[in-house]
Amino acid sequence: MLSVLRAGKAETAHPIVHTEMVYRLQSKSRFASKFEAAAVGKGNWWEILQEPTLRFGRTDPVTDSARA
Repeated sequence: MLSVLRAGKAETAHPIVHTEMVYRLQSKSRFASKFEAAAVGKGNWWEILQEPTLRFGRTDPVTDSARA
């Protein structure tokens, strides 16, 4: 929504739906300590998500055992 507004493609925007995102972080990840610090107020999680080497993956909701 913000991208559309910033690009001048719309004058106003109003959110009508939302979605949730859950992340799973391996303890051996080089980002683990940054997320742990952010969890206790010693950093900003959204800044960590902007790290150029951070990768996102997604699971198949049909076969994801965590959703069962």
